[in-house]
Amino acid sequence: MDGGSTSDVVFMPFLLLLMLFGLMLALVGFWRVGASFATQLSMQTASVSPDQGTNTLAYLWSAWTGMPLPAGSTVNVDNQSNTVSSSINTGSSFDLSTMGAWHFSVASGTSMHIRSEMFYPGQPSCTAAPCP
Repeated sequence: MDGGSTSDVVFMPFLLLLMLFGLMLALVGFWRVGASFATQLSMQTASVSPDQGTNTLAYLWSAWTGMPLPAGSTVNVDNQSNTVSSSINTGSSFDLSTMGAWHFSVASGTSMHIRSEMFYPGQPSCTAAPCP
């Protein structure tokens, strides 16, 4: 038996499986980066325009992954503390026939808050005397 062909027969399936495993991890990382980007930009949008935060989150998630926004994904504006929070919680499963099914969580923004400050054009309104 030729030494070169023996090594090809033995190691090629291993290398192919290793390549598929790396591709699976790269896709999960790609979705996690997209989730982080969508939550951060939707919080920034909601801090300026509170009614557009959820629309921005849905648009960015679908543009990044090609899938609709997962259920339970939220953008919350807290007017009392002037903060905005956003989160995406979903998962992805891959079925590698030789290694079984793998489930990965894709979550972002669960403990992140952005301070929201509203600035309006024009002079400040003065309700107390004396005004500067």
